[in-house]
Amino acid sequence: MYTSVAWLVLAGFFNGPVAPVQSHEPVWMTNYAEAQQLAKSQNRPLAVFVAPGTDSYERVVNEGALSEKTRKVLQDSYVCVHLDAFGSESRSTVQALAVKKGRGVIVSDRSGDYQAFHCDGMLPEHVLLAKLKQFSENESLVQTTDVHRPATTRTSFYPPVHANPISAPINFAPRANC
Repeated sequence: MYTSVAWLVLAGFFNGPVAPVQSHEPVWMTNYAEAQQLAKSQNRPLAVFVAPGTDSYERVVNEGALSEKTRKVLQDSYVCVHLDAFGSESRSTVQALAVKKGRGVIVSDRSGDYQAFHCDGMLPEHVLLAKLKQFSENESLVQTTDVHRPATTRTSFYPPVHANPISAPINFAPRANC
């Protein structure tokens, strides 16, 4: 009798239900046109990550990985797109996005028609998180495009770049370097 009770305790019978592990992994789409339609229907901005290879969206941050906070913001507030920088299917879209360095991040406004943020190249993870939070909370129409440039640039002030409308499949502007 005592042996049976001991086995039940060891087996965790009396520990109660186990809480499920929370995953903050966003759903990644690879078809830009479908993602743009979904974003418009859900009134969410797009977060487009361009990097070489499949499932390589984390290669756009200097640290090599997205934090849990960044993943949660992407999951909760964005329609996420990953485009293979050198893939034959995404080549024309990557060119239209003006990502010339093989890596980059583009964030649209909620309408999906205007570019809110553009980075051609890699960026620090904390900068990405700050921009994602900024544009997920912004409900208004974007008037200017925030362009990320490297810290090594001599000038610290950059005038805003007017956001250009996006045409099909996409024509994000400006064509500035990160």
